[in-house]
Amino acid sequence: MEDQGSPRGYRAVRALYTESAITVYQAYPDAIADAALAAGTFVPPFKRERMTWIKPSFRWMAYRCGWARKPDQERVLAVEITREGFEWARSARQCSVSRAPAQRWY
Repeated sequence: MEDQGSPRGYRAVRALYTESAITVYQAYPDAIADAALAAGTFVPPFKRERMTWIKPSFRWMAYRCGWARKPDQERVLAVEITREGFEWARSARQCSVSRAPAQRWY
């Protein structure tokens, strides 16, 4: 899933993916995680309007949610979404990029 015309590895999404889907990670409170795991999909109390961070890396998501210690981010779920859904999210995103000199996240 590299950007067209970019050198290998530059601005590339490193994630588990197939031709039709990509796995991303999201952090949730226990109530949302328990309901989603029981139903096999997102159900209330999950709300589509809820702003959330998605990350293509479990470790990156774990770091972002304070190693599952931040309030309402105690559970990290692997979520498989369609490639079309991922591309929509990428194009509609408000990108957050680490400015730390030793790290570059795209």
